Amino acid sequence: MHTPTPWLPNGSYGDIIGSDGVRVRVYNHRLSMTVVPDELSVANTEFIYRAVNSHYRLLEALKEARKELHLLNVDGYGNQKRNTPASLVIEQIDNAIKSAEL
Repeated sequence: MHTPTPWLPNGSYGDIIGSDGVRVRVYNHRLSMTVVPDELSVANTEFIYRAVNSHYRLLEALKEARKELHLLNVDGYGNQKRNTPASLVIEQIDNAIKSAEL
């Protein structure tokens, strides 16, 4: 289990703080060699906390989009159409969801 979200940046050392107050350290070679984070370390930290905080909302939105697209991609008999642009997007969404839920 990971640190509870939402995560917040703690700019003093390029850290991220979880909603429970626990520090989530973002290590990279630049940050570990200096006390004050450089611009890249700060940018990486901000990118990570934005990605983490939006992860579950994006995952739910993908599932909703998949459900709606699935309903639109049926033939007159209620079967899923194959080899359509919609069916290819559904497959991409399925792969993205599987990857995100690992």
